[in-house]
Order: sequence, then C-alpha cells, then structure tokens
Amino acid sequence: MASHISRNMKITKKDNLKAIAYLSDDGSIYEADKRENKQLKFIKQYAKAHGIMIVKIIRRNAMGPMIIEKHIQSIIEFIKKGEANAIIVTEIAKVSRNSIDSYTKVGLINEAGGTVISVMEGILKLPIRRR
Repeated sequence: MASHISRNMKITKKDNLKAIAYLSDDGSIYEADKRENKQLKFIKQYAKAHGIMIVKIIRRNAMGPMIIEKHIQSIIEFIKKGEANAIIVTEIAKVSRNSIDSYTKVGLINEAGGTVISVMEGILKLPIRRR
C-alpha cells in the first residue's frame, strides 16, 4: 500500500463508528467459512477494543473478485443511507487487487461519508482537503 494513504489515526469511542464488517479471502470454497470466521473474530476483538459497533456482516464466501465490487457498492449505499458510517476489514489487500484499486475504494467510501478501517493498518483515508 502506498504511503500516501493516511494510516493509524486514533479511533476514539466518541467517533461513534457503526461499521460493516467485510470478510474476504481467496482460496478453496470449502475453507472459506473457516477463514472468514477467523477474520470475523479478529475484527470483533478490534471493534470491541476501539468502541466500534458492527451493524452488518458481509461475506465474500470465496466468490470471485467481481463480487467484491458489488459488495463495496452495497456498502457505499448503506453509508449514504446512514445505516453505517464505516467498513472494517482485516487488511485492505483483502478487498483490493492492487494499490490503484485500494486508493479507488478508499476514495469512494470516503466520498460517500464513510471511514475505512483496517485491523492491520488502522484508519485509511486519502489526505485530500475538501473545498
């Protein structure tokens, strides 16, 4: 991940983050549940420690990468409707094909008013000032 995405900003309980947990892993469909459940446990521990409320869980279920795009669009819609204000993942690489894709997803979610939280990388946002 390029260093221009801000990382490790402090999350405080006053942030009142309502997050959608997104579980995603490549590999065998037969092992997907096990790996995604492990991710969910990790995400829940992080969320509890940082006062983040998980309001929805979306699973990739070892489906192809195109399903991630559909899921991200759904998450953006939830954010726009006010049903959530963040997405939480174990790491940004689980939802992105490359750095450009990471920047695009972070930017789209930020533009919708949401926050991207990665358990491994912290809060991810583009350092762009709004006019």
